[in-house]
Amino acid sequence: MILTINSSGNSIIKVISDDIYDWADDFFPEGYTVNVAGMGVVENTISNLIIRSSINSIIVSLVIVLIILTAAFRSLPAGLLSVIPLSYTILINFGLMGRLTMLSSGKAILFNAFSVAAGFLVLLASNFNPLAFFGILVALTMVISSLVSLTAIPVLISILKPSFFKR
Repeated sequence: MILTINSSGNSIIKVISDDIYDWADDFFPEGYTVNVAGMGVVENTISNLIIRSSINSIIVSLVIVLIILTAAFRSLPAGLLSVIPLSYTILINFGLMGRLTMLSSGKAILFNAFSVAAGFLVLLASNFNPLAFFGILVALTMVISSLVSLTAIPVLISILKPSFFKR
């Protein structure tokens, strides 16, 4: 039996694959093996690998940034304070929210972030969905990271008045 699925959405592929395996277990005699294959399955597998890899990379990156900044400032509170904007960036990136502050140096930061984001948005033209999603993710990360850097860091410094900033 051959079944063609016209959708490449990961959640749909997973549900249909699970249904096919369940149906085969119920109706096929012992000894038969059923495999679900095709581009949808390949894209789903690659997307899941990218998601797992991204989560691991985010966690490792946060820890490494914390270690480096704690050593650079010789202060654990400074390291933790510096990781907060990165954490916010990740949360906001996945929540698709943000806000904008235009300062004199902010224009250069935003111009750079939007330029890099636009470069990665070219990946949206790819027929390979994981690559297109990667382009969106990197573009959003660049934009949101710059926005959080321009908004969260000044607010946190003015509220917390950390001692490492006065050195």
